[in-house]
Amino acid sequence: MRNLTLRAQITLVYGVALMLGLLAFASLSLFILDDSARTSLDQTLLSDTRTLRALLEVRRGKILFDESDRSQFARVLGVKLSGAVYDARGRVIISSTQPIPRSVRAVAREMRATPRLLTVGPRDERLRVAVVPIKDGNRVAGVAILWRSIDFIEDLDRHSAVIFAVAAPLIVAFAILLGSVVARRGLLPLRRVAELASEIEAHDLSRRLRAPTTNDELGRLCAAFDRMLDRLEGAFERERRFTSDASHELRGPLSVMKVEAELALRRPRTAAEYNRALHVISSEVDHLVSLTTDLLATARAGSAETSPGTVNLSAIIESVTARVKTLAENRGVGIAVDCDGERYVRCDVQGTTRVVFAVLHNALKHSPPGGRIDIRCNDVEGGLAVEIADQGPGFSPEALQHAFERFWRDDDEGTCEGTGLGLSIAQGIMVGNGGAISLRNRLDERGAVVEVAFRRA
Repeated sequence: MRNLTLRAQITLVYGVALMLGLLAFASLSLFILDDSARTSLDQTLLSDTRTLRALLEVRRGKILFDESDRSQFARVLGVKLSGAVYDARGRVIISSTQPIPRSVRAVAREMRATPRLLTVGPRDERLRVAVVPIKDGNRVAGVAILWRSIDFIEDLDRHSAVIFAVAAPLIVAFAILLGSVVARRGLLPLRRVAELASEIEAHDLSRRLRAPTTNDELGRLCAAFDRMLDRLEGAFERERRFTSDASHELRGPLSVMKVEAELALRRPRTAAEYNRALHVISSEVDHLVSLTTDLLATARAGSAETSPGTVNLSAIIESVTARVKTLAENRGVGIAVDCDGERYVRCDVQGTTRVVFAVLHNALKHSPPGGRIDIRCNDVEGGLAVEIADQGPGFSPEALQHAFERFWRDDDEGTCEGTGLGLSIAQGIMVGNGGAISLRNRLDERGAVVEVAFRRA
């Protein structure tokens, strides 16, 4: 079975099941035919025997029988039955055939007082016999007996078995042929799906089956297959982007570290030169650690399935503000929070914390000494928005277009810090939680504004 095609397996199972069904049907039919024939014969024998008994007159223990009774006796028997009447001494009063079979004579001479149906005779001449006593009061004056050979029932059984034996294989063969055609047509769409899936696997992961939206098994299979391809394409795209981004960004720090190490090892250096080389390498290692952390966060933001819950946004803002308080004081930047009361939104706690921290930390990096960062919570349609506004240089036109792209930095003068992944990570988290993030510049004064919109709990 393992080496057979699905079409062959379906056809074979169908053929075997049909053959077993036909065998069961044939056996049941033969049993019913045989039982019906025997029951009909018994009813006929017993009824005609009682009719024959009713024709006979008994006086003083003797059975009277005249010529008119003989014609009625012949009409009762017809052409298929044989019969006879015996007196109490076992003598034949009338018989339809001569000689009477020995097994019938033996039954008649028993002179029992109750009607009987029984099968007698040797195997090659089985007879079905009906015996009805002829009574005169409480005495048995004789018996009326009818019989018929049951060879016709056995012939019927044999002929029926032969017919079933010939017809069943022909029916099965025709059914297998028809089943093979039906299975081929039924599995044709599935074969096309397999062929298209092979082409998709080999050439283009963006292709889809696009089967008609039916509610049958094939339609559901195609829809599930397309959804799986969507997830696979997304996973491969994230993997490709992650690999490309990581190789591109890691190459720079690693190259600097390699060059510094080679220069330090090329000839003996002074302690100051070794110290400078180690500082450069340490700085690049810090950059690698930060870059690796951001890369992993970006990959998780793009691939992990979030489980939004009810989050107290006011508490998270308070917590993040406390974390950056020392950094703000060192830079001489003040932070003003306008988010009174408890504000609940739909998001995951870690994602919300990371988004607020990333935006606030970015604002701190671009805020001048003595500047101020304003954090406000505003009610918007269907949710709650947090605005984080600084007094830095604001977003350039290029930044407003490309700031959410990975590794993009507005770094014309080479002074911009960071990896260029913060806003990209924040956008990925917000999209995954059904929110949004947008950028603009202040209209009333210099500075940038980042608005993070959450769904209301």
